[in-house]
Amino acid sequence: MAKTIDELQSLLTGRGYACQRNSETMLRTQVATTTYRNPEGTNALQILMFFDEPNDCVAVEIVHMFDLRDAEYPDVILVCLLVAILFAPRVRPVFDPRIGEIGVRIDSPFGEDGVRDEDILQSLVLLSVFADGCYPEVNAAMRKGAFDHNEVPRITIAGLAAKRADPYKTKPVADATGSMSPAPTNASGDSPSQAGGTSKVLGGHPNRLRTLLDFQAWLAQQGHGFGNQN
Repeated sequence: MAKTIDELQSLLTGRGYACQRNSETMLRTQVATTTYRNPEGTNALQILMFFDEPNDCVAVEIVHMFDLRDAEYPDVILVCLLVAILFAPRVRPVFDPRIGEIGVRIDSPFGEDGVRDEDILQSLVLLSVFADGCYPEVNAAMRKGAFDHNEVPRITIAGLAAKRADPYKTKPVADATGSMSPAPTNASGDSPSQAGGTSKVLGGHPNRLRTLLDFQAWLAQQGHGFGNQN
């Protein structure tokens, strides 16, 4: 059980994850991916982990997952991502209209004894499986404005057991010295000042419907509407 940022950092570094301490309540790490490519073009998830006190949880969030600022079909991308979320346990959407990013996060309850180690480690594996699984269809939505919902994978907690058992399938990202690669300069969680405000980003609270309604309003402001998906 982890109750402090030091204990969370010890848990991650003990499992081989290189960490950067952004503040007294926030850590950043990376996880390697196979299929998913981030907006910088590398096979890695930028992960932000922080204590979300208003929601009494520890949040594990993919930072800068998909950049919609220049996307031609943001409404289709949203639909594709939501279909993927429907078939993935614990995963929920996050949208930051300030920089036009949509992503996902997993919350782990924080009790009197802290947060369970298993929940944190499972979140990292689940996010990597989710990103790899949904990326081909999200990428199709980005390029063509269409995707095949039948190809969006169904993810189960039981199915993660094999992933956890094979350390070569889900692993941290580190260079030869064990240090992390630099974060994207426009990532929403780069600044320590974000520690108090991250939970206010759309999706950084339990109300998913409000997140989606606000994103729909943002799409309308950009001149996009929801199209039909077969």
